[in-house]
Amino acid sequence: EPVDHRLHLTAESAADVATMESPEVVRAALEAANKAYTPYSTSPAGMALVTECGGVYSGGAIESCAYNPSMSPLQTTLVATAAEGGHAWEHVKHAVLVELEGGKVKHEATIELVLKQISPNCTFTVLQAAPSNH
Repeated sequence: EPVDHRLHLTAESAADVATMESPEVVRAALEAANKAYTPYSTSPAGMALVTECGGVYSGGAIESCAYNPSMSPLQTTLVATAAEGGHAWEHVKHAVLVELEGGKVKHEATIELVLKQISPNCTFTVLQAAPSNH
């Protein structure tokens, strides 16, 4: 069943986006967060990567009731990148994570750790999102 969390970037995060080089990667990460399947934690998160060649790949958190087979936004994004013929991880130029402000689950620390290993030259931005009022 399709999900739409109706998230938007917080004012502070929206101001950060105004200075970014690749706004399309932010749109892709926000869209992935809005489609994330997170019925147990209620903490939607999405991520997008942009490669040196300009390819944008995204994915959102996917939870399972068994918890351990749940997938982080980084995992789903890496799967999408590979499935869509993306380049090797070291060619990732920038990554954006969109998380629910005040959410129970935070992916930032783990994603940052993994990105440093697989794509050491990649810049990483974390943006906060909030639900729309209507």
